[in-house]
Amino acid sequence: MIDYSWIRRRIVLLGEDLVSYNMRSVDGPVVIVLDSTGVKVCRSGSWLERRYSRRRGYLKIHLAIDARTGKIVYFERATDRIHDSEVARRMVDRSMEAGNVIKVIGDGAYNSIRLIRHLERRGIEPIIRPRRSARTDRGPPSRRSAARMIRDYGYRAWSRIVGHGGRWMAETAISRLKALFGEHPPSRKPRWMDSEHTIKTLIYNMLLSAVTT
Repeated sequence: MIDYSWIRRRIVLLGEDLVSYNMRSVDGPVVIVLDSTGVKVCRSGSWLERRYSRRRGYLKIHLAIDARTGKIVYFERATDRIHDSEVARRMVDRSMEAGNVIKVIGDGAYNSIRLIRHLERRGIEPIIRPRRSARTDRGPPSRRSAARMIRDYGYRAWSRIVGHGGRWMAETAISRLKALFGEHPPSRKPRWMDSEHTIKTLIYNMLLSAVTT
């Protein structure tokens, strides 16, 4: 007898065959926007968390969004203990396999000297907001330039000049994904979570293509 559990197991196993399709090919030069969102693995236990002041771990889904089309180029799952900049290096490298990445836009969570130097070595322009305390006399050239412009003209002027406002594409994608599929992954096993998010990515990109064409 076919029931919900059987159908779900078949869908998850189907996703395992699609993990290799994680990357979406992009034609021509591409600007990617990086962002992440937290995802609770378990819905239950909130009362115990508040009652005993215990912090429950959660996962983070990192997305690389095509700034021109809004489609997901690549995603990666990580725990909340891994810094965003560490995941970003891997995501940029994988995204370059899907297209010619020329610029990376990210918020302050990706403000890492190692990440910025990694991008510059690959010939990618980093558009990442530096900290207020960022120095203008040391560090990567792009970071020094951004810190100097923000100091002299303010954040809004810098954001308008370099196009940092393109971050809204990633924020919109995350909001749409949560509205379409919810904030809690039904899967519990990591490999099934990857399959589930791969299927969600495929469906999201297909829906976006149907709307924009």
